[in-house]
Amino acid sequence: MSARAIGSAQYSVSQGLASDAAYALSSTQDSAITAPVTIHRGQGDVFRSKSRYRIAICGRGWGKSVLAETEILRAASKKNQLIVYVAPSYIQARSILWKSLNRKIPYAYLAPGHAVNEMRMEIKLGNGTEIWLRGSDNLDGLRGTNINFLVLDEYQDQHPETFETLNPNLRTHRDGCLILGTPRGPDHFQRLYHAAAKDPEWACFRYATWAAPHADMRKIRAMLRILPRDAFDQEYAAEFLTVKGAVYKDFSRDKHLRATEIDPNKQIIVGQDYNAENYTAVIGQTWDDANGIRFLGDVVTRDSIFAHCDRLAKWFDIRNIDWRKKVTVVGDASGFYNATASRTKGRSDIVLMREYGFQVTAERKNPAVTERVHSLQRLLLTADGTPHCEIDPSCEELVRSLEGQEWSMHGSPDKRKGFDHATDAAGYLAWHLKPIREFREWRVS
Repeated sequence: MSARAIGSAQYSVSQGLASDAAYALSSTQDSAITAPVTIHRGQGDVFRSKSRYRIAICGRGWGKSVLAETEILRAASKKNQLIVYVAPSYIQARSILWKSLNRKIPYAYLAPGHAVNEMRMEIKLGNGTEIWLRGSDNLDGLRGTNINFLVLDEYQDQHPETFETLNPNLRTHRDGCLILGTPRGPDHFQRLYHAAAKDPEWACFRYATWAAPHADMRKIRAMLRILPRDAFDQEYAAEFLTVKGAVYKDFSRDKHLRATEIDPNKQIIVGQDYNAENYTAVIGQTWDDANGIRFLGDVVTRDSIFAHCDRLAKWFDIRNIDWRKKVTVVGDASGFYNATASRTKGRSDIVLMREYGFQVTAERKNPAVTERVHSLQRLLLTADGTPHCEIDPSCEELVRSLEGQEWSMHGSPDKRKGFDHATDAAGYLAWHLKPIREFREWRVS
């Protein structure tokens, strides 16, 4: 099928399944042809993309299901294809697409006999093509099946391994995949979207609800008054935000991620978190008239302090930076004490880094957790709405931690999920350059 322009804002899929298909109808029974499926400009951009893999994040009501249905109808015009649509569950697949899809396919185009299986949600066409609807809660029946076109709808609510499980079933370069969903904080959908943005084989799209010409602006304005801002930005603006209860809830990839360059005239500061088998360094420079920081990269070593020093030095050597003179390491105070006699002969991590050649400075006592957290939060966004940091996209561990670290039930940053190392390192750096100290007022009565 082809997409034809209708005015400036819409596209229309040609009427009927056989309009551009190179096959004859298997039945001569007369049937009423349904009205054309009409898609708007944003849907048309996705529809016309030639990429094998396509992924689109869209606000509620933008028209994901209409796009999925249109894509399935186009794929069904080819002979002997297996088209699989996957929703989060069997019930959702039935409620989202099954009835509507059945109405769009004329009876004359179905295979003779029992072409529609209501229980299994399968349709067989006269050209040998089959359409299956499934839920990601039960994928066992799809393992080992050769799929020609795959649609994953509402992917944020699907099982995290759905794409990894089904991708091997797309066995030739002609087989394709379309993934649709609405943001729901840092999760498997977000990780896949950002990984796809770096892969030339993928096409990535993002649309807010109001990008659709049919959007109900009155409802959107009502939701803006009712919903919390972060919920509105995810559900309607299609923005990936941090988890609910996140420590660094003001972090946003859109606001803070920028490709950064090292200024050779400025001192480089490394925030260093010492943790056995998880040494984490976050590298930065002052920015914004010394009120802010540019985070240039991060280095994570899940080995020894010796390997970490090697990796950190190599990071600078590749960029032709004299790390012995131009780099200062701001260390976690625990680095004075976490020595292992068997491997380091009683020398602490800070001593070992100094012996390696790094300039290392650290307080004998770490700042209060709240002071370190507030120092980093200030960089993300001050009370007047101004961000004071830029983060290079290569800081993958720092970004992951800013998005994922939550408050614990005790009111401190949760360390159980491993999101604390990079944020701690960045916090030491932030506190060293621009500390926010807790203020207590003492009164004698």
